[in-house]
Amino acid sequence: MDIQKEFIAHINDSIRNLSCVDGKSHTGEKAQVIIPVPGEFSIDSIDLREINLDNVRISVLEWSECREKSGNVIFDRAMFQAGAVLYRVTGIIR
Repeated sequence: MDIQKEFIAHINDSIRNLSCVDGKSHTGEKAQVIIPVPGEFSIDSIDLREINLDNVRISVLEWSECREKSGNVIFDRAMFQAGAVLYRVTGIIR
C-alpha cells in the first residue's frame, strides 16, 4: 500500500471511531484527526473525496502546536527530531 492510501485509510479509521464514540450519530459535527507520518510527503495529489469528511482541510502541525490546552504533550519532540511529520485533518463528519 502506498503512503497516501495508507494515510487516507488511517484518517477514515479515526473518523469512523469518532463518529460512533458514544453510540450516537455524529454526522454533521466538526472533527479533527491528527495523523503521524514517518516523513513528509506531498498531500497535493490526495483525492480529498476519499476522506469521509466534508470541507476537508489538511495542514502540517508544528511541534509547538502538539500540546493540549492543559499543557500536556500530545506527541513527543523526539518524534519530530527523528523526521516524523504530523498532519491535522479537519472537516465535517459525513
